[in-house]
Amino acid sequence: MPIYLDSTWINFWKELRFPVESSNWLRIGLYGGIHALQLLSAIIVLAGIADQARYGPSSICILYIQDYKQDSQNPGYYLFNANSSACSGIMGLSAASMLLALIIGAASLYYIIRAEFRAVRLIFGMAVIAIVETLISFLMAIVATIGINTTCGQFTGAGFSCSTIFSGGFFEQETSLTYPKTLATINAAVAFSWICCLSWASYAALEVLNWRNSLLHEAMGHIVTLELKTGVLYRGTLLDTEDNMNVQLKNITVTQRDGKTSVLDQ
Repeated sequence: MPIYLDSTWINFWKELRFPVESSNWLRIGLYGGIHALQLLSAIIVLAGIADQARYGPSSICILYIQDYKQDSQNPGYYLFNANSSACSGIMGLSAASMLLALIIGAASLYYIIRAEFRAVRLIFGMAVIAIVETLISFLMAIVATIGINTTCGQFTGAGFSCSTIFSGGFFEQETSLTYPKTLATINAAVAFSWICCLSWASYAALEVLNWRNSLLHEAMGHIVTLELKTGVLYRGTLLDTEDNMNVQLKNITVTQRDGKTSVLDQ
């Protein structure tokens, strides 16, 4: 079965050909940076939501609050409904993202540092996991963003500044204690939830590309066809692949766009 390659990627890798040691260090830096960002952003989301988006002994979540209004029996006090489980959900998703970043990061860096080729099925599995986690991170970011916007909308609708209400504090009816919170910390957690999503999306894109390119390794020793962007076809036996995209062929037959064929001297 002939294999057709996108010449854009062929040319890209040919132009960025590095020594093996240099290329491996670049990959370690790239993947290590992405996995570190995945882990760091998940930690910030978890810590920010747990510490600043909840208050009181009951850990009341102040995302998605509703019915913010003045207490008719106690002028100067305001009441609201806070029944959302969004904080627990975001914390659970961010904790899962932390764990996954550690596991996937350790696995991918293990193979890169040892310069070992991963099986196609392993690459495919890691790509699928990364795509699923990207979607989950996207959901987490959406929930957090809408949650804080809903809450601040309630405060501003009553004529108050959102940051002022947060710094002033919240209280439970069962206790007289006031719990001041920092809106900037919650906003930072929301921002890093999007960074977490983008970091997983970047890693997913890399793994999808790795999976696509890794198919070449299974074709070594077989006849393949390389199609360049000019429309010229190179057909020959695949001997080796370098960085998954620099290919080495033998017994090469070249077919031009007009149909003329020629054999390259080896």
